[in-house]
Amino acid sequence: MLEANNRPAATVLNSGGGECSARDLAEELRREGVQTEPCRFMPGALRLLSGSLRRSRAIERGAVWVQDEAAQLATAMLGERIGPMAADLCAAPGGKTTHIAELMKGHGEIIACDPEPARMDRLRVNLERLGITN
Repeated sequence: MLEANNRPAATVLNSGGGECSARDLAEELRREGVQTEPCRFMPGALRLLSGSLRRSRAIERGAVWVQDEAAQLATAMLGERIGPMAADLCAAPGGKTTHIAELMKGHGEIIACDPEPARMDRLRVNLERLGITN
């Protein structure tokens, strides 16, 4: 267990649109020199195998965001009927908040806060990049 705990965590992407969207995203990333594979538990999640996301057009346009598979599972467990209000009390940098917004399909309202106010700037940047307004 200690050995596993000391390994670097995998970089996982949330495609926001399920398995079909993840296949399209994987192909787009492959053309950019980024290799991925589907994750084990989340149909829309891709594990980064090689390459860099720094200049990825998919990241820039908000089609995908970095979010650990376990964090995706946590919000997926909320089910499909979320809202009309939701709260993320440890919201920065915004992975779970953005996933909740995607599940809410832009409707309702999300209260996002974090005990570290300085981290909220990163949340704001991510919400803006992804076009999340609720």
